[in-house]
Amino acid sequence: FDSVFKFGVFNKIQSKCFPDAFYQNGNLVISAPTGSGKTVVMELAIIRTLLHGGADSKIIYMAPTKSLCSERVKDWQLKFKPLGIECKEFTGDTQRSSIAAIRKTTIIVTTPEKWDSMTRRWNDHKQLMKLISLFLIDEVHILNDKRGACLEACVSRMQTMDINLRYIAVSATVPNLEDIATWLHAKRRSIPSRFDSISFSEEYRPVKLERFVYGYPYQEGNMFLRSSMYSARLLEMIQKHSDNKPVLIFCSTRKSAEMACTTITNLMDKKQIKTLAAHFKDKNLLKFAGRGLAFHHAGLNPTDRSQVETKFMNREIRVIATTSTLAVGVNLPAHLVIVKSTQAGYQNGNLEEYSDIDLLQMMGRAGRPGLDTSGSVVILTTKQMELRYKSLVSGTTNLESRLHENLIEHLVSEICLGTITNQLTALKWLQSTFLYVRLLKNPQHYKLSQDSISSNTILQEICAKDLELLQYHNLIQKSPSDNATLKATPFGTAMDVYYIKFPTMVRLMEYGTPASVRDTLELISKSYEEMETIRFNQGDKQFLNSIKNHDNIRFPLDKITTVADKVLMLIQCVLGDISLNNANGATTLLNFEATAIMKHASRITRCLIDCSVDEKNAAKLKYGLELYQCLQARMWSNSPYIARQLPGVGAQYAKTIAQANLINFDQLRNCDPGRFEQLLHRNPPFGVKLCKEIAILPNLYLGIHQVLQQ
Repeated sequence: FDSVFKFGVFNKIQSKCFPDAFYQNGNLVISAPTGSGKTVVMELAIIRTLLHGGADSKIIYMAPTKSLCSERVKDWQLKFKPLGIECKEFTGDTQRSSIAAIRKTTIIVTTPEKWDSMTRRWNDHKQLMKLISLFLIDEVHILNDKRGACLEACVSRMQTMDINLRYIAVSATVPNLEDIATWLHAKRRSIPSRFDSISFSEEYRPVKLERFVYGYPYQEGNMFLRSSMYSARLLEMIQKHSDNKPVLIFCSTRKSAEMACTTITNLMDKKQIKTLAAHFKDKNLLKFAGRGLAFHHAGLNPTDRSQVETKFMNREIRVIATTSTLAVGVNLPAHLVIVKSTQAGYQNGNLEEYSDIDLLQMMGRAGRPGLDTSGSVVILTTKQMELRYKSLVSGTTNLESRLHENLIEHLVSEICLGTITNQLTALKWLQSTFLYVRLLKNPQHYKLSQDSISSNTILQEICAKDLELLQYHNLIQKSPSDNATLKATPFGTAMDVYYIKFPTMVRLMEYGTPASVRDTLELISKSYEEMETIRFNQGDKQFLNSIKNHDNIRFPLDKITTVADKVLMLIQCVLGDISLNNANGATTLLNFEATAIMKHASRITRCLIDCSVDEKNAAKLKYGLELYQCLQARMWSNSPYIARQLPGVGAQYAKTIAQANLINFDQLRNCDPGRFEQLLHRNPPFGVKLCKEIAILPNLYLGIHQVLQQ
């Protein structure tokens, strides 16, 4: 296993953790600064498992984002594949068919959300679960984030399974590391009762990091004005903290990143223009590059984006203004990182701050190991938030649980699994969570008074209240035999299977009988809790209002004003094949949002269909099925462009085929291969291949006759 490590000597942190990680089998929690080599400690634990575990032993690595998972898979495939050890990613939309591949994989890389959805049906994969020997949790400080509730529920659930499991959890610097150790240790089974927590201070950081938080008076008004105010401070910050070395500026939107470059350019000395050998397609990029500046985001032409990255690494470009997506994925470390505003954007009508995990990822890009002895982070925020971020960057913010924020969904899930069978087991499950550990230490944070009432009594009350609410909405029920045993109703099962939030589920169940597909589509579009990441970005309203009367918009709106309107319009754009690209043909943020919305809409509609069956509501079922077909095919049910569903047929080919009056599958089946080739200007055997694809499609007929008359 020497080849796993590309260096000759372990650093201080790795050396200190070596005996616990490699020679012991106990659990381990490590808190250390970003960039201090914590991944190597996990690799030591992996090697121990491979040496001493069974031949079929499996290792789970869990990280909060898909980008981090992809990064880890890329690295570990290079290290472990030559040794015959498979490492695969299991995130996002990995389908059920991929379970077979997972069975053949030793190192499974996943996110809390994906692992949660899988272990919600863990009875289907019980034997697979029993093979897990090691559970690695990266960025465990995500517990403080909204997504932390999912991680907490996952770990608590794993403890209910009868498996021998070792935990290694790593975290950025946090003061209450012992609470994480207590939480995990409290639920040990079958493994010696031993749990070490090791905390390393900033002196162990390979590149020393200076942190500066600047708070400015909060300015009422729109986000654009605040962004302008922060942009005006950027050149001053660069001159003060960069030491003439590379700078990354993180911005909340693409427009904000471009605005940052414009403002810095306007403030710079006009003499500071240099000639740069670059052929950027984006004219603004070419103009900024002459000043040693560039912007970087997903909307850039791939060639331009690649050139920006290369020239930044070569120091031809010294400053990049980028969206927060660059915090993970592309490895572009800088001497100075500036976070231009801690506000990520509007969500449900409110300005939301970046999550702690997102900010820590951005900060992680500061300081270049091997190139710098120090690095700097500058955070620009409001005066009101200044103290909060000073506490965060200094590592003095206690981790708190977020499980209570959506506890009700997790209770449904555990009842469906059988982990919770009555109020007593519900309380027992709650006592196994990080929420319980922190509740004992800091009840005020959870809006509970610190008086003589015991924590167990408080938990019982919380539990009883949520269970009553679930029962009231017919999501769970008590067994008639003993009036105590809890069981999920078909509605509760649907809520769990389709990962639906409680308010959305109540809305789906309480909705009456729709009169059309439009009614159903509007209902789905108002699933605010599921679409919580969708917000209005600069220019969205103007663009969507400009296309609201497009011929392919089936259900026009008077005006786009709410997030639900935006969701409704984007679904119609996808179904009507309306381009969301910008004037240059480049992908926009709307494309990514539309993709996410379509996934959510399909999931919610499936749930609606299941509810309709249980309600015996024929109209609700009919329109739900019609909408679901459209969402799956990504086109309207009576679209003339049905050929777009065939392999090798894009939007333009589909349009050409439709213009030849081939607008249903019967007509397509009867079409000669040569005619397809003639229409599309393609050579043989294109037509034969296309006809084969059409032939394998099922041709269904439905017959109905009355068997009994009442």
